[in-house]
Amino acid sequence: MQKNLILVANPNGLDPADLDEIAAKVADEDGRINAFKVTVDQEASVIDDSYWRHPTLVIAFSGGLGKFKPPRGLVLENRPVHKYQQYVQFRLAGINTPLTANFSPAERYLESDWGEFCILKPADLGKMGKGGLVRLQRTRRLAHFDRAQYPEDHPLRTSKLLLLQSFIDTGVYAESWRVLTLLGEPLYCFRSASGVERPPLDAPDEVIEKAVIEPKHPEGKARVGYTNLRAFIIDQEIMEFARQASRAFPRMPLQGCDIIREASTGKLYILEVNPGGNTWHFSSPLFVNQRIKLGGKDAFTRQLDAFSVAARVLARRTAELAA
Repeated sequence: MQKNLILVANPNGLDPADLDEIAAKVADEDGRINAFKVTVDQEASVIDDSYWRHPTLVIAFSGGLGKFKPPRGLVLENRPVHKYQQYVQFRLAGINTPLTANFSPAERYLESDWGEFCILKPADLGKMGKGGLVRLQRTRRLAHFDRAQYPEDHPLRTSKLLLLQSFIDTGVYAESWRVLTLLGEPLYCFRSASGVERPPLDAPDEVIEKAVIEPKHPEGKARVGYTNLRAFIIDQEIMEFARQASRAFPRMPLQGCDIIREASTGKLYILEVNPGGNTWHFSSPLFVNQRIKLGGKDAFTRQLDAFSVAARVLARRTAELAA
């Protein structure tokens, strides 16, 4: 039976030509699949009526469907999900993730629950992109946290909501991993590390609360350079964990999984999957400068042969899910 795969491109999030390339590879993978690329400004009539007789799977990578309203088929599309709701979904799915709460200065937070250290960061969507906004502090001092200590335009002061997380120590030079998955299958995997050594954990409170504990902190980039902090590394354990984490959001096709590894135990934790869809770093307009520094589009596609992997998983899932 013939089946349809429709890839919906939003030019604000990626180069539609990427999806043309992938659609062609899908057709090569399975001749029973009619693979199309459309854009969010096109209507369903762009596809001939005769094709709509076949079971269909629609994948919208970012920004929803726009004008494209398919008359049939299962639709999988990305959308933003609040960080706390992501935490809830991870817990429900049994995926390791740091203990998380929406912070309230009126609450009492116990070391027996949270550990000696925790972190505070803005919970507003889109606030964490540039780094430098994560605060480390001893749990016992949370009652003394005061937003007014920050400048009037600082996100730790202006955010409507702050997120509290237990601190997972990734080492004296903080590190994290980004794995981009499509329908649960990794397309690339790279590690980011901080260029700034965090202070000893027995340091005074005022030192702890100024510590650099995130790989993308601007101070680290300025000190050692952007490209010295990031590397494409194939880590099978990290990639398998990303596969597991992506199952917490089975209807989100594209997930930028942010993963950390605890230095003392090797245990992996998922922080978020960035389900809004702005993670197609192969050609995202939001990632131009960083992509150039990391070796360009080819560096992202070459590591795992990303577009071939994408075609294989899309062909398989179309066969399974088209309706």
